[in-house]
Amino acid sequence: MPLLTVVDLTESSPFDQPPETRTFRSEDGAFLECVRDGEDWRLRRVISTCLSDYLDPRFQPGKKIDNREWIRENR
Repeated sequence: MPLLTVVDLTESSPFDQPPETRTFRSEDGAFLECVRDGEDWRLRRVISTCLSDYLDPRFQPGKKIDNREWIRENR
């Protein structure tokens, strides 16, 4: 019998340390949630009300984010 659950089966364990995440803000005002990948940041998701931010090739999920070029840290 299949197990029907809302838990993502690709998750390792609830006891694993969550990855380090940080939210950056683009020059256009979109919020970019990124996850630490060694010394780099990788884009996890875009938070914006502007459709063009989701279509922007710079904001593709999984893409390496260089925060020195065009984004500033949102504190």
